[in-house]
Amino acid sequence: MKNARSLIGVGHDVVGKILRGLDNAGKDVTLADLENLADRQPLVEEFAQFLVSLRDRTFPFRPKRLKLAYSHKFNNIAIGNIVEMHLLRGRDEVVMRTSNGRILQCRIEPGKLEVIRDHGFETLPTVIATAPSGRYFAVGFSDGKVFLFNSGLDTPCGRKPSVVVKLHHDSVSALAISAKEFLISAGGERSEKISIISVSSLDREFENNRKQYLSQGDFGKINALAINPATDEILVATSKGCFVFPHPESMYIENYRILPTKKIIGEDEGNNFTSIAVSPDGSLLVAGSNHGIGTYLFRLENNDEAVASHARLDVEHSFVDQLAFTPDGKFLVYINVVSDSIIIWDATKPGEIERLLERPKCSSFAISEKGDRLILAGSGEVFVFCDAPRRKKSSRSERAKSSD
Repeated sequence: MKNARSLIGVGHDVVGKILRGLDNAGKDVTLADLENLADRQPLVEEFAQFLVSLRDRTFPFRPKRLKLAYSHKFNNIAIGNIVEMHLLRGRDEVVMRTSNGRILQCRIEPGKLEVIRDHGFETLPTVIATAPSGRYFAVGFSDGKVFLFNSGLDTPCGRKPSVVVKLHHDSVSALAISAKEFLISAGGERSEKISIISVSSLDREFENNRKQYLSQGDFGKINALAINPATDEILVATSKGCFVFPHPESMYIENYRILPTKKIIGEDEGNNFTSIAVSPDGSLLVAGSNHGIGTYLFRLENNDEAVASHARLDVEHSFVDQLAFTPDGKFLVYINVVSDSIIIWDATKPGEIERLLERPKCSSFAISEKGDRLILAGSGEVFVFCDAPRRKKSSRSERAKSSD
């Protein structure tokens, strides 16, 4: 997260004392370190409030100030290409899925990347998802199974998953985990079914206590899932458009069947969307495709059952993948699958979008929850970009002293 010195003076007095002690020990502080430390403090409640404010604190995402801090090559691990990457919230960590079937959990430290878990499987992983709490992550497989892993660092590398559950008869095509700890997966013979189960407890009784809900209707092939952070609704990108499903706890459930409340459509070119993302405030949805039909912005604030496109991005960037908003909601980041390049747009000005950063040969990315780092991954290599601080302009007297 940050060095202890940069956090001193933030929050309650007890926090300052703790951070000064850690700084004197020369320790870099992660949010997990602070959470573990909070259990041993007399002012637990005040310290916990500080941690909440620290977790929720975001910084302006400034693409023009992003500078390459370092890169990391996996020379000692044969991983192939890194095809998917997600952030573990509350930790300076990412989870990666590789083209040769490995799942890597890595810590992003100042100046280096450290592999803390390396999982290999007999069955090919097809998709990964991380919980908003950062406590665990899920891996979907080509045989319809989903593994749930505890992301805690107090367990040895290579630990078996906490939960293994068979959700589909065929490959899992999409995964998402809601803030209320529901696991949403898509799969089946044609990847046309949504399955929703509660994962509120990671124990061996999970199989006996779980509740499962299935979508009902013809939605085409489901390619991607997302959760609206404002409403906890399920957003689905399919070969027939995008759909909004209610949260499983809502009143729209009938006999464990859920029906969509909204259908979101593009234009005449088609509606085969393969990626989807929603802004942090839940007001703006973006849907894209690697089939070249275009990338569309939609407003979700109205209650209409059908939502038309609010704006369309440049046709030049119709082939896109892995869409994501920055934590402040002001920028949209995605990959141009034709050039394998990372593109950042200003989402607040859809009518006059400007390309702000392009980095070639990128197959996946993640944005830190504070918005101050962009992690890019390609063929066996990871690039970490940081928000470079501006240099202080020295005063005339300081320049005179230096000349002496």
